[in-house]
Amino acid sequence: MVEEVVETKKEAAKGHSTKKKDDLLKKIKPIYLVVLAVFVLLLVYFLFFYSPYKYGFSIEGVSYLSNNYVPTEFFNEFKQSNVVYVSPVMSEGVTDSLTFNALSLWQIVLIGNKISAVQMIRVKDADGKFAYCYTNDGNVYVSRQVSFEECSATLNDLQKTVIFIEQSKDTKAVLEKNRLSVFSPIGAVSTINFSVMKQIFPNAKQLIDIVNEKIYGVQ
Repeated sequence: MVEEVVETKKEAAKGHSTKKKDDLLKKIKPIYLVVLAVFVLLLVYFLFFYSPYKYGFSIEGVSYLSNNYVPTEFFNEFKQSNVVYVSPVMSEGVTDSLTFNALSLWQIVLIGNKISAVQMIRVKDADGKFAYCYTNDGNVYVSRQVSFEECSATLNDLQKTVIFIEQSKDTKAVLEKNRLSVFSPIGAVSTINFSVMKQIFPNAKQLIDIVNEKIYGVQ
């Protein structure tokens, strides 16, 4: 009899404990779903809406991003520069005609607007690391190799105005003090850079057409 009573009490206690667990799980489940929903919303926000930049504008399919400027303010300030360094990235031993064409277009437009253009080509080795640079020192008849350290010191000097031509899956132009970074897929590098330079220099197409006519006899 005593054993039966003990077993009955154990079963009752077990049933009470199970009921407590079920009640607790019922309370936890809605909280878990709320937390999951909040996490999903945050993930969607950071993936599709969050931007580290204060200003963002889209012009002809190119996103212009900045924490300091709207595009027109940057363009007006940029055009006051006397010397601009143009710095694309190329791979050692590889002829990248599209990137070189973008570099040439910038030089034509800058010089045509009475701004000295200095090439500063960053060269990557076979391992994808920056190895050295080529510069023309602002003279179209000069081309010399400089160490990447010397090159970096020039490009990182915030008093100098620099255009960085970068490869990226995104199409965007990042506007900073004395810095213009143009990002584009390699196949669109000339097109995107031309689109950006047209926004800064309305006479860009006219200048390029003049050069093409003189060199190739075409417009």
